[in-house]
Amino acid sequence: MRELRTEPPESTERSLSELRELCVENLLACGEERVFFKDRRGRRILVSAGSLAGLARGGRPDEVIGMTDVELFNGDFAEAAAADDRRILETGETIVRKVRSVDVPGHGEMWVQTTKMPLRDRAGRIIGTFGITKDLTAQVRAERALEHLALHDPLTGLPNRALILDRISQMVARARRNDLRSAVLFLDLDDFKEINDSLGHQAGDQLLVAVGRRLAEVVRASDTVGRLGGDEFVVLVDGDPEGTAVEQVGPRFLEALHRPFPLDAADQPVAVSASIGIAEVAGQEPAELLRQADVALYRAKATGKRRAVLFAPTMNSAVQQRRQLVLDLEVALERDEFFLLYQPIIDLSSKSVTGVEALLRWRHPERGVVAPADFVGELERTGMIGAVGAFVLESACRQAAIWQAAGHRCAMAVNVSAEQLAQDRLYDDVVAALGRSGLDPARLVLELTESAVIGDRPETRSQLTGLRELGVRVAVDDFGTGYSSLAYLHRFPVDILKIDRSFVADVATSNESAAVVHALVELARALGLQTVAEGIEERAQLSWFEREQVEVGQGFLFSEPVEPGSVEAMLVAGAPAVTAGRSS
Repeated sequence: MRELRTEPPESTERSLSELRELCVENLLACGEERVFFKDRRGRRILVSAGSLAGLARGGRPDEVIGMTDVELFNGDFAEAAAADDRRILETGETIVRKVRSVDVPGHGEMWVQTTKMPLRDRAGRIIGTFGITKDLTAQVRAERALEHLALHDPLTGLPNRALILDRISQMVARARRNDLRSAVLFLDLDDFKEINDSLGHQAGDQLLVAVGRRLAEVVRASDTVGRLGGDEFVVLVDGDPEGTAVEQVGPRFLEALHRPFPLDAADQPVAVSASIGIAEVAGQEPAELLRQADVALYRAKATGKRRAVLFAPTMNSAVQQRRQLVLDLEVALERDEFFLLYQPIIDLSSKSVTGVEALLRWRHPERGVVAPADFVGELERTGMIGAVGAFVLESACRQAAIWQAAGHRCAMAVNVSAEQLAQDRLYDDVVAALGRSGLDPARLVLELTESAVIGDRPETRSQLTGLRELGVRVAVDDFGTGYSSLAYLHRFPVDILKIDRSFVADVATSNESAAVVHALVELARALGLQTVAEGIEERAQLSWFEREQVEVGQGFLFSEPVEPGSVEAMLVAGAPAVTAGRSS
């Protein structure tokens, strides 16, 4: 047996010491990590190269040796850092500052997380401090952007429904307290669909932005202009004791919108008109004020458009129509009037179909095929969404099982609303649909909006966790348009983020939109989630997402929602034909 040779203890100790010195040298030379050592007077003893990033005074590492935070940084940040040092020297504790704002010339506003600890000699005496700093600037900016988007319309930058309802509540409280006349105006562009169809979506979007700007120019500083979606705008008129603003604002808006709008996407200025419904504040809840303004808007449309109408209790026709809609929906399921179309989901590298999204349609006996936007809201409000949602799951799983049996690897995505989750029947419905169809659970993707999970109900988390244990995947749909928060992405079992079409539309033409989408894509990668781009309609958008190496997308550039037979043809062919997309 060969004798093992060992180094003497002195040599081993010397070797370890050399290794430690090399480790320190490499750490200090690292360009990313920000490591620093300071003496008891706060003077720097050693710093890494990365520690120079963001300093008020730049330079090489050796140039900042001996300098204090007050000499290197500006304002409150330097004072807070010095206070932390004093506390560590006195108590020996470790201090973590998770987020701190620093205004650095040449770098702008920065956010960092610093962990500081006592520096001790071999006898255990505290001789200074040392720390590691992590740059959080990109993460914080992304969070701020998402928080802004949660309360603002991504196209126009105006307050969205959530922020509008909050401001209505404040306006109602002021009106009660100060005896003011205030009002909610619901404004809808007349025949906007024709403009959108004839000039293209790009011109339509430019028009909506221009309308929002012009409305903002007309109102007073105390008023609010917001966008609910589509061509629907809301104006909150915070009144005065005489109430003259309430009386005058409707005609003033109509006059302002009468002037044509010059648009880059149109050969000549575009003329539009609008109809306005007005509901005066009289102690109603915010949602009721919006409803009354909506009823008045319906009357304005019905009586010739291009006019402002004040709500009166006698305006019940809109309510009657809604009631009839509910009655029709109650029998639609038993009469087999609901059906599904499927929009292919495409692998952006191979252009092959990797899945489909099931989309609900209603074949009304008198109105023909009705789009979900015209009836899903009523299904949710009346609680019928549970039964209809179960039908969608059953039908989608059955169709996916047919493709599975034919040897096609095709995932099936099914939309799930917050109301379905609130009924606490989703888990049972999914298990029943999978059991009856024989579909592999891994082929099923449940798409939930941010609002469906942001409430953090224990029952919701339990249902989703149980479904994940079955193998079902979970996607967050329309990501960035709800009350976005990084926290819920950690709390909930999420596999996929679907970037909303409102961001995708401008990603190839707007640096701001591109920056937001890039941040969302990077966020998904950091969390290990798959990213799906919704609403790809133009080749320029496709090229942008290909450069970003986004894996999956869907939209009219590839295919509109189609019947199962058309999907089958794509699956057999292996790749869809990339069309010219919709007009831009």
